Amino acid sequence: ELYAEQLIPKLKTIMAESDTPQRIAAAQIAGGLGTDSAVSLLMRHITPHEQPDDAVRVWTAASLRPLIVQINVTPSRLNRSIGTLGQAALVEPDWPVLRQQLETLAAATSNQRGEEGGQANLMTLAREQQTAVLTRLIERLKDGELDMLLVIEPHIRRIQQQFLDQNDVDTLRAQARKTVPAVSGLYEAILANWDTIQEDQRRARIAGRALQKAEIMIVLMDNYLTKQSNSTAPKYEDAIVSNNRAPIEAGKTKWATLGDGPAYQ
Repeated sequence: ELYAEQLIPKLKTIMAESDTPQRIAAAQIAGGLGTDSAVSLLMRHITPHEQPDDAVRVWTAASLRPLIVQINVTPSRLNRSIGTLGQAALVEPDWPVLRQQLETLAAATSNQRGEEGGQANLMTLAREQQTAVLTRLIERLKDGELDMLLVIEPHIRRIQQQFLDQNDVDTLRAQARKTVPAVSGLYEAILANWDTIQEDQRRARIAGRALQKAEIMIVLMDNYLTKQSNSTAPKYEDAIVSNNRAPIEAGKTKWATLGDGPAYQ
């Protein structure tokens, strides 16, 4: 820890004054130091205002992940950092940075720091931030930012896995109540951009896969909350690639309003 504290001033200088490869290397080194000062250093380079270089922001977000498990990093410092990271993700313009920011939030939702390390509080905070970011990403997609699909599609499976790995009843209920209404907006977001999505087959496939994963997760979480046994096997990838809106419209009608039910109040 003494070595780490001696190294921090040098890393600060590199991240403020050096070229991109050196700043990335400094962020990677900070991620291995395991101290509050290392966390603070990374958080000074988490937004476009503080760090205009998106490649460096990718690595500041990624380098925060190994620090989550370091017991020398205090719970209060981590909680503040995860809150700041979530707020940064709400306005982050670049999708590769957003991917790393969400990966780090996901790591915090499943941290194993134990009671003294603030595990429960960090999990709760990270889940709240994750849901807020996902909601915002779907709003941005609806508004025409189609690159958000590149963030939403891989992360939906991560959220589903968090749910499946969790055993605490209150946590499961809270996650379902927050996630289902957030993800349900994906139907409308994709339909609102239908013609533009059709212009690129790769984009169409990603949109279809994202919606398939989302619907499976919606039904899984709703069944848990409502004690029902609904099932779904959507084939939205094929539908979107073949320019067939009907299955997506039908899915929206059947599933997108579940989050308005009494179980979610």
